[in-house]
Order: sequence, then structure tokens, then C-alpha cells
Amino acid sequence: MTTTAFVDGSTLSAAAWANDVDTAAYSYLTSVSGADTTVGTGPASMTAYAVGQKFRYIAAGTNTTTVTINITPSGGAALGAKAVRKDGTAALVAGDILSGQIIDVVYDG
Repeated sequence: MTTTAFVDGSTLSAAAWANDVDTAAYSYLTSVSGADTTVGTGPASMTAYAVGQKFRYIAAGTNTTTVTINITPSGGAALGAKAVRKDGTAALVAGDILSGQIIDVVYDG
């Protein structure tokens, strides 16, 4: 695939396009398990957490305390647990996440 330069000077390459498609395919994390210590599988192209990354998952259980999430890129190694917080600052408390609930998380660094 060739690259295309757009008016603003940005370039779209096959690699960038593939990464966008891979990331979009994982707007929902798969193989999610755990309630307080949540793990799930994300896009294969993901090599580290980056500010602004957004993920959705269906909660595997109701939390009983604070929550962490650890994403493993498909075919890769886990990237490390990160705290899930309300409004970016407040720790979750029991029952903030309910089993089967769709959860949106955004990595803020």
C-alpha cells in the first residue's frame, strides 16, 4: 500500500492504517476476567499504555474494593496493572462496577 499525504501534511501509511484497524477492532477488550483485579486482551499492536487510549469491556464480576486493570496485547505480554478511578481521581468502592456492566476506561497516564 502506498502512502498518501493530506493537505495538513500528515501521512497515512499501511502500518498506521493497520494499527488503527487493529485498535478499532479492540474497542472491546476480550477474555476479560476478574472483578477487583481485571485482566483483558487488547490489540496486538499495543506495546505500552498511552495517554488517551480508550477501552471498553464487559465486567466479569461486581467489584468489592478498589479495581485495577491489566491489558495484555493479543499474543504479547501483560503491560502492567493500572488503577481504575472515578473521574480520574477517586478510588472505586464496592459495587461501583456491576457484573455484566459495560465499562469505559481511558488511560490518563
